[in-house]
Amino acid sequence: MPPFARTRMLFYFSTMKNILLLLCLAIVQSSFAQSNIDATVAIKELKNGAMVVNLIHPTKKIEALLASGRKEESIALQESVMQDHKDLINAFTQNYSFSKLLFVYSTDMGKLADGDASVLFSASGNAQSSLPETIYFVELAKTEEQSLNGLVVKDKNRDPLAKPFPYFVSQYAFLRIKKRTYNDMTEELNRRLTDFYRHINN
Repeated sequence: MPPFARTRMLFYFSTMKNILLLLCLAIVQSSFAQSNIDATVAIKELKNGAMVVNLIHPTKKIEALLASGRKEESIALQESVMQDHKDLINAFTQNYSFSKLLFVYSTDMGKLADGDASVLFSASGNAQSSLPETIYFVELAKTEEQSLNGLVVKDKNRDPLAKPFPYFVSQYAFLRIKKRTYNDMTEELNRRLTDFYRHINN
């Protein structure tokens, strides 16, 4: 192969390698997407809007258990999820006071995205007739950057907010040894939101 052709081939492969590397980096960054809403704007919008607790329902897991003939396990899982939802609703009701508080089941998120306010309900179970001016979500999830479970506050597109907004409360305290209860987590979230709001208004 002539030296000129070899040089062109090496340049071609080097260019393709760089393009693939950039594509991989773009994919990684998109999977770790966080909201670009300014923290000061977000905390003020939340204060005047509503925090919607997204109650996650493991529909696919339950369907998989049923499909494999494990009916008793699917029933047990559904009962466990229902109790978990009750505990989370009670914890938020008792400890959250920073803004208006509403709840939605994850299975109704599509309807909510279409503007159906009736899927939102209060702690007393009352369905809503209209959507709040601004909605922020909070749900039990895992942070992408730290792989920690806890309460994660997200914007209307369900992208996690970013620091300095206090968007995350870990399920674990004291060097990840002690596990927090839902009461502990919701109380801590409310305190952090309140403190941050006071800080930006001083």
